[in-house]
Amino acid sequence: NYSGTAFTNYYGTQIFIFDKQAAYAGTLSSVSFFDAPVSGCTAPFEGKLGCGFTMAPTVNEENTTPVMYMAEDWDSQDAQLRLTKITGTPSAPVLTVGTQFPQSPFSWRFNAARIATSGGYAPQKDSLTFTPSTQRLMTNDSRIQNAVLRNGALWTTHTVMLAATPTPAGVAVGGTANPDIRSGVQWWKIDPTIETGLATPPLDRGRLEDPSADNCHNGNGGHRTTGTCLGVANQVGQFYAYPNISVNVNNDVLIGFSQFSPLTYPSSGYMLRRSTDAAGTFRDPVVYRPGQANYNIGAGTGNTTGRQNRWGDYSAAQTDPTNDVDFWTIQEYAGTRRDFGIGVAGAWETYWAQVRPSTAAPSNAGTLKISEFRLRGPQGARDEYVELSNPGATPIVVNTTDNSEGWALATNNGTTTAGIIVIPNGTVIPANGRLLVTDSAENSAVGLAATYSLSGYAGKTNPATLVRGADGDINWSFDIADDSGVAIFRTANVANFSAATRMDAAGFNVLPAGSLYKEGVGIPAISTSTPTGQYALYRDLRGTGSPQDTDANENDFLLVDTAVESLGTAPSLGAPGPENLESPIQSNATIKPSLVDPGCNTTAVNPASPTACVRERNTTPVTNGSLGTLTIRRRFTNQTGQAVPRLRFRVVEVTTLFSPGYGLGNQADLRVLSSATVTASLSGGGTTTIQGLTLEEPPTQPNGGGNNSSLNA
Repeated sequence: NYSGTAFTNYYGTQIFIFDKQAAYAGTLSSVSFFDAPVSGCTAPFEGKLGCGFTMAPTVNEENTTPVMYMAEDWDSQDAQLRLTKITGTPSAPVLTVGTQFPQSPFSWRFNAARIATSGGYAPQKDSLTFTPSTQRLMTNDSRIQNAVLRNGALWTTHTVMLAATPTPAGVAVGGTANPDIRSGVQWWKIDPTIETGLATPPLDRGRLEDPSADNCHNGNGGHRTTGTCLGVANQVGQFYAYPNISVNVNNDVLIGFSQFSPLTYPSSGYMLRRSTDAAGTFRDPVVYRPGQANYNIGAGTGNTTGRQNRWGDYSAAQTDPTNDVDFWTIQEYAGTRRDFGIGVAGAWETYWAQVRPSTAAPSNAGTLKISEFRLRGPQGARDEYVELSNPGATPIVVNTTDNSEGWALATNNGTTTAGIIVIPNGTVIPANGRLLVTDSAENSAVGLAATYSLSGYAGKTNPATLVRGADGDINWSFDIADDSGVAIFRTANVANFSAATRMDAAGFNVLPAGSLYKEGVGIPAISTSTPTGQYALYRDLRGTGSPQDTDANENDFLLVDTAVESLGTAPSLGAPGPENLESPIQSNATIKPSLVDPGCNTTAVNPASPTACVRERNTTPVTNGSLGTLTIRRRFTNQTGQAVPRLRFRVVEVTTLFSPGYGLGNQADLRVLSSATVTASLSGGGTTTIQGLTLEEPPTQPNGGGNNSSLNA
């Protein structure tokens, strides 16, 4: 209840009932209404509307049941929900409060305390260091956010605050003797037609929680400073909150949620249950959108103090209306930090995912490679990025064996090791897919323009065909020293960084022999001066098209530069091509090339008009082609079984400016250029349309494209 400029006390419960058919027809003239102030919440409480709080109406997926149910968190200590139903007609509805009180064997705490001055309850990584932030995030309380009626059962889910061990129903969670130390997701399957008793067992229920998670809460609004909790830095584990549930026609269930931990940024996730899975279980959680940066919005004084770092509370899940089998979910994650006019800050954003229950689970046994990186760019020392790739033929999921929070990317300058970021447990990297880590400005003093400059790479500017550019999946906010090494480990625990946990490393020859942060002798050192053009070091893609790894960085990484300038070691003409989780997946095996015109499989020379031959040589000079052009024509057939809206072509080997052998008289200087769509003649008569390719920018490539440059159709 809001009055003038000040908030007054909570009023109570109001329920509005609309005639859906009349609303669709545009003839809705009145609305039924139930109202009860909280002052009417007197004993006996169970049947009083005024005692209600966040009574979530069910989404009736069947659209045949005339009863509308509502679910609410009723008594966290007694571990009970309360169901209410509406019967009758839209013009004469009947409200029956407290038809069932489903009960869990275990209690939970209703509210997530704002711990000390930290702004909230759930942990997150600090933006500048490899430690937990002093600023937590609000996880609100255990109110029900949505419920679904499907195949005769009512499904619902909510956030719950939990103690170190499951607490029996009837025993309170909280207080210094039994502090709640983590948040989890609790889900229920209920038969709503049962209308007897105050403690009805549900058909099924369970919790998603990390038994090791501990935010060091002392149960009294502060944090513990004894035992394993010697301060905020000792928080551990995964936290889950803000769930939303959906059920498909086959009784498969999807729950979407936000995921938090002390060394990761808030991320978007979900978990799936197939109808054939064992009772009380869901499959392992999946992170489909890792958080990009530290979230810290709402800090200040006055009315904002009590709501610091409030998460946006937004969560949605829904079956696909076209088949009633697949799911869509929209969840929050912490977006990249940016300037809001009052300084640089982070904000929550939303991201969607389509989930097909039939999709095979990702592998737990995969590995990541450092496929492309640089430690400096034209915007300075912080214009840097690291691209990680899954070279395998199957998707892999981030998982650990030491109970840490994910896989860590770390750096070493020869003397000092520093963690950069952690990829959260549950993150899935597609087969032949990429995950991109970039630098990001932390404050306005650094300036957004002083950091990573390639976020627009390969992003279409036409709104009708807009695709995500190469912004980082996860960001860091400090400078990695020039000529350092980077390595990816199967743990987030710095004490466990070792040869046994290392998946891959890329480093320079100035690092000491045997360093964990390089392989072999190392890459020749790069000049520390700020380059004019855009450069990158990438793993050789010749041969299989997959990143080469011979365990010798000096043999595996190639240096390219759009300006072909002196960088301490000579680059060839080419361009950086950073890719992230949303970039096109390599599909050479399922999108096969063939001849456009098998009847013309030779080279046409200076034709009067374009042909569909294999190659066409034109001696007319063009920019970056003083001797003319060589056009190569191919047909590509989609054999993936899915729609392919866009093709990308990556140059893996071309003899070009300053590539190996340049100047010895035994190679051509070839530059990759954009081409126009043409109507070409066929050898057997008639014509066909051949789609031109566009050299992908940024980065600007004034000399034309070379190795690692990409084009799109």
